[in-house]
Amino acid sequence: MMGTGLYGAGKAFVDHLVQTAALENARHGITVNSIRMGYFDAGLTHRVPERVLSDAMYRIPLQRLGRMEELASAVRFLYENEYVTGTSLDLTGGLSCA
Repeated sequence: MMGTGLYGAGKAFVDHLVQTAALENARHGITVNSIRMGYFDAGLTHRVPERVLSDAMYRIPLQRLGRMEELASAVRFLYENEYVTGTSLDLTGGLSCA
């Protein structure tokens, strides 16, 4: 998609940073993970023009915005599971950059 090169490069950087930091810190019992967030029904979403928001929801395979409870559940999972490290969790409703 046109104009997403920097976004994709940023995602790749964070993924690599998470994996590297996880490898370097695992022996100390430190886990490193990230969450790739999509569009959520919270924060500044209420300021996004309706036309832009409906276009975004059309592109999301689940056809809706994420809920804060879903984000909290993902954070809780990563926090409570000591065996997960070096992971970038997609919380996007199926939406990808590609």
